[in-house]
Amino acid sequence: MDRIATNVENHDSHCFGIDLGTTNSVMAFVNVKPNGDLVSNIVKIPRVVDEFNNINNKIKMKERESETLPSFVYYNVDENYKPIVGDYAKTEYPLRHHLVAKSIKSQMGNAVAEGLDSNIPDKTPSDVSSRILKHMIVKASRKLKCNNINDVVITVPANFDSVMCSATIDAAEKAGITVRNADGSDRNILLSEPNAVIYDLINLINNGGITSNVLDLSKPQKVLVFDLGGGTLDITVHDIARRDDNPNILKINEIATNRYTRLGGDDFDERIAETMYARFCEQYKDKPDFYKKIVKEKDYIMTSLRSYAEELKISLNEDVLNMPLYSDDESGWGDDDDDAYDVGGNIPGVNAAYDDKLKKSEIEEILKPFFAYDLKYDDYERIEGVQNKSGNIIFPILDVLDKVKRKLGDSEFKIDAVILNGGMSRFYMVKERLKEFFGMDPIEIVDPDLAVARGAAIYHYYLHNNKQMVDDMMKYDYKRNVGGSDAVDSSRNTSELQSGKVVMEWGGNILNDSLYLRLRGHEDQEIIPTGAELPFESEELCGFRLNPGANKVEFPIRSKSIDGSFRTISTGFLSFAGEYPNGADVVLRVRMSANKVITIKAWACADNGAQSEEGTVQIEIGDNLKKDKFGSPNADGDSLLIANPKNEVVQIKSHCRTLSNKGVFGGARRNANERLREISLKIRTCANKNDFAAPMVEAITSSRTEKMAKHRLLTIARKIGSNWPAEIKSRIGDECEYELRKIDLSSFGQDIQLATECVYSIGVFGNELQIGVLNQLHGCQKLLNPLIYVNGKRKIDVDWVMEKAKEDCRLAMKGCKNNLQNSAYAVGMGLSNDGKTDVKKREEALAILLDVIENGKDQEAYFVPCLIAVGLIADSRTYDSRLSAGITDRAKSALAKVIDNFSDADLHSNSVIRSAIIADKMLDGIGLYDDEERFLLEKLDVE
Repeated sequence: MDRIATNVENHDSHCFGIDLGTTNSVMAFVNVKPNGDLVSNIVKIPRVVDEFNNINNKIKMKERESETLPSFVYYNVDENYKPIVGDYAKTEYPLRHHLVAKSIKSQMGNAVAEGLDSNIPDKTPSDVSSRILKHMIVKASRKLKCNNINDVVITVPANFDSVMCSATIDAAEKAGITVRNADGSDRNILLSEPNAVIYDLINLINNGGITSNVLDLSKPQKVLVFDLGGGTLDITVHDIARRDDNPNILKINEIATNRYTRLGGDDFDERIAETMYARFCEQYKDKPDFYKKIVKEKDYIMTSLRSYAEELKISLNEDVLNMPLYSDDESGWGDDDDDAYDVGGNIPGVNAAYDDKLKKSEIEEILKPFFAYDLKYDDYERIEGVQNKSGNIIFPILDVLDKVKRKLGDSEFKIDAVILNGGMSRFYMVKERLKEFFGMDPIEIVDPDLAVARGAAIYHYYLHNNKQMVDDMMKYDYKRNVGGSDAVDSSRNTSELQSGKVVMEWGGNILNDSLYLRLRGHEDQEIIPTGAELPFESEELCGFRLNPGANKVEFPIRSKSIDGSFRTISTGFLSFAGEYPNGADVVLRVRMSANKVITIKAWACADNGAQSEEGTVQIEIGDNLKKDKFGSPNADGDSLLIANPKNEVVQIKSHCRTLSNKGVFGGARRNANERLREISLKIRTCANKNDFAAPMVEAITSSRTEKMAKHRLLTIARKIGSNWPAEIKSRIGDECEYELRKIDLSSFGQDIQLATECVYSIGVFGNELQIGVLNQLHGCQKLLNPLIYVNGKRKIDVDWVMEKAKEDCRLAMKGCKNNLQNSAYAVGMGLSNDGKTDVKKREEALAILLDVIENGKDQEAYFVPCLIAVGLIADSRTYDSRLSAGITDRAKSALAKVIDNFSDADLHSNSVIRSAIIADKMLDGIGLYDDEERFLLEKLDVE
């Protein structure tokens, strides 16, 4: 029996489905005909269009109805940011993009909605999405003359993770949709889009709306659904087969789902728009002043070019699809003049027009990277070897085929049919590539823009009635086969039985990719496996522990990326009521609902191992995450945020120009500074840091006249770019060397600030030659701190760092001004135990650091850096410290004295005692807890 139908839910008499799309949203409802046909109708939603009526000297916007509602929200600044949803909002985007939310579905689960004015009251993607949902249900309620609609099914990509699904549920609740049953349990309001497509297709076959030859339901089928929309690519494989015990019941099961893939029509438009922008620049390269303006206003220009790119893509597609089957020209295309499209138009903000022509072949070349023509069907058998070829429509197919193979244990399985859905799937290049890849013609859904909503409404109908109908089916079939009465209770819905139509029964949802919990020692333990049927409940999990005197524990929930790295998608926190002076082990159990909502139950265990206290973990995302100094919610700096690299870099440069303008004062400066902090935090905590490599290096190398922007960009690049490609690192290192060679080191202000950042950045990106340039600057007092830090971090010229630390320790002992807070960290990193560093140097450094620590409480300001340095130098967690017993005993004694002297201080709020405990554990070779690792990393980092 299906999982969903067994839940007890109260529904009203209407069945509605909403496709909350990236580009457009659609709403449908179900009517049941006397013959039993289920007809899913699209609600034509009224919305404001770009037309006005002047009535009694008042401007009134005119409404129009349409089946698809653009997923745009415009916040009218003249009416206190009143939201306007749909067509009018879409037309306002090129003119006022900071007041228009676009492609909000691609941001679900992010902490903030990207690119919106800070004064707009809606801050999160779920806030914005709730406006779209609210508009649809309010307008539909009025149009259909029914009570306020609050019983709805909403579709989401099958590869949405738990955070994205939770954000969608949050949006529904804000829009007035009922998301919980009377008993507090979750309602089944979410449906995967591929499932919706299948329900719609089967229902159309059931009703005779399309021929059954499209998909032969008389035999088992393995069906792949390829759903390419405006912002996401969803690929699933399903088993569709009649039940052995009753062939009139069609069982639909998901087998596998691809990883979350943020790829869609928007990306195709962006690539075309970037080409248009380059050609626009080329047109005006002989007019230097105007060319500079084009470069400066790129973000405004791109909003218009994206619209022109979309129009071009649609025009090309329509011409190809409507091309005659036979033509005097073999290709079906005429001469070069015919094989070109006029593109462009007026560009607001620069008082110019972009006027150009692009040929079909040129457009295909621009979009070629999306189709990965070098990848073939059987590459899924060796997917590890092609993991660097993502970012196209083919790799996610290989990913899902690999999962099918693993789940079925069969590499010889066969895909019987491929179903296309999503607006972008109509593009001729997509269809041609998939036909070539699979060796068969894909099934094209009737009205792909509408199919998901229609299928969601069908699902909602079965959600209301499926258990009753399947019970009837079994009863009817049993009586018929044993010679009993064919009579069926007339109070039940038996029209499907009498008409001989199939009844759809669906299996549980599945999880597209494993989820993990980060345990002590930085081990990532799988808690829900790939392909697990939902709802799912884990076994009891161990490995967490409360620190002595603490009552709060953190649970980082993580997913695995294609390259094998992990990212934290959400974090749970639990505070126990009891006191645990000696600490306590924590046991937990994880549950994921059918809607992919995660709940965690946890128990604290007393010293005897008995479970002493139970609690429920609060799962938090986005701005609610516990952040350290640098905004990182966990030790790796991972996040659930997805940022827009080009947009964020453009905004950084724009706000820096504002701050560089001496004529800007007061609120404007404060706003620019605040926005820069917000953008910096978003980038540092986003999940797609590597996507910033190319845009960041281009901005850094093209900002030679904008010192403030270069300074900001370098600071952020240094924080996120440690794993960037070598070529990118080299370019940044070269740029920093260039700046250091030309900057007047006798100057002050922005010049020295930029020089300081260049030194720090060479510490991350520079090669040996560039480090050599730094060594030539050792005599520059203005750059002394960054030079010491970089030499220590890179373990270069450690003798010089050692001499500086010695001198600072000597001055500290005398109570004189010194730089020990910097040089102690540097000598700690420079002489950290890596199994190779000279033992005598390490013991010498420990002796001078311990002199400061042992000198008493009057040197508290230097305790933390000295304690951290002692821990690094004497660290024996990975390698034998090889230190003499004398220096080891002295260090242990000094650390014990510090801990004893600060025994009355709070463990977590006092940095001195935390540093001493961490150093002591490192000295003993004991692993650190996650919060201790974060504390250590924070202290060794530099702003």
